[in-house]
Amino acid sequence: MRLFHATPKKNTRSVLKNGIDNRRNVLATRQLRQFIDRNKPFTSTANKHEAIFLFSESELPVVMQNYPDYAVLAVDVTALDTFYLVSFNNYLSEVICDFRQDKHKITEAEQWARVYWRTCNPFNDYVEQEDKIKKHCLATIGCDYIPEFLYFKDMIEPEFLTLITE
Repeated sequence: MRLFHATPKKNTRSVLKNGIDNRRNVLATRQLRQFIDRNKPFTSTANKHEAIFLFSESELPVVMQNYPDYAVLAVDVTALDTFYLVSFNNYLSEVICDFRQDKHKITEAEQWARVYWRTCNPFNDYVEQEDKIKKHCLATIGCDYIPEFLYFKDMIEPEFLTLITE
């Protein structure tokens, strides 16, 4: 199975040479992830802003359309330690981002961030129960489950990457 990672085209050569690390350079993205981290409803050492972000093949057309200045790389999941790979509902990340843009809706953003953390599923569970997870999300939260996969390790080595688009 493959998952995918998008990176600015200017970083493509470096990523193919050195691999994907979990550093963030885009301030707005880092701030959103740290906001979500601060609103965890439980104690955990996992932090969204320290994860490597991956997405499924079903999201590939959306990413390619919305991020024309990004290159897409395929990641061989069999090379990853799936203990550190989990799915979350990316739809809620977008909801949180929208609420954060209105200073009068910060409380709503905080509430959705706590819900976001409850959408966590170990990768293998997600693969085995994808339909059940999506139906449960729709029934309990009232929204689609659009998976984003977070890899809570520092690096994905370059030998496990394949350039899909440049």
